[in-house]
Amino acid sequence: MQWHIGKVSKWDRPLGVTDFTNLSITLRADLTEQQLRCTLTHELVHLERGPTNYTGLSTPREEEKVHLVASQRLVDPVLFELLAKDSDDRAFSGPARIRLLGVDLRTLKVWAKWRAGVQMKTALARFEQFHPEQPPQRPAPWMERYRASHPWVEAAFEEEAAAQ
Repeated sequence: MQWHIGKVSKWDRPLGVTDFTNLSITLRADLTEQQLRCTLTHELVHLERGPTNYTGLSTPREEEKVHLVASQRLVDPVLFELLAKDSDDRAFSGPARIRLLGVDLRTLKVWAKWRAGVQMKTALARFEQFHPEQPPQRPAPWMERYRASHPWVEAAFEEEAAAQ
């Protein structure tokens, strides 16, 4: 992971950038705690999903998907519902609610939009698909093609296998 202040590649002051050629993440150095948490999660989702085209640049549709996945990982639905019930209390309104949830406004808006469209039956069916005893596939399937072209990635996989 690297830090930046100004321009990165083609972007002027981006919050974060994922570079698939060397599997690195660059984050802006002046982010708030919530922005840092959300941006790092967003970029990690990019790494997990892999490059979407040969240029390595994300399409707007891919960015929307990544925002959604990151928001689903970051927003605690139980805490959100508890804070929503106390919405009359000024202590839990606006910025204070966002700080308590530990996310930035963009992430909360993406999650709230998704949550508004989710029916309980759908949400429970999706929740039941994931079982803690069956974690997501590791390493991510797209990383297989990087093993041959990036010797240090292969070495990391060998070290992890030896440790187990």
